[in-house]
Amino acid sequence: MGLKVGKAFIGEYVGLKESEREGYYEVWWYSTKVGTIDLRNRSIIMGKGC
Repeated sequence: MGLKVGKAFIGEYVGLKESEREGYYEVWWYSTKVGTIDLRNRSIIMGKGC
């Protein structure tokens, strides 16, 4: 399965942190949470609503 994060992060390192909810991961750029990955629905939520 392949998921792509926004073009703003090309060449940048992002961190993944397992969420309390099963199948969810938080996407971190330095100390800022920038997104959430939902493996169950194969989706990425980026931005303020993450």
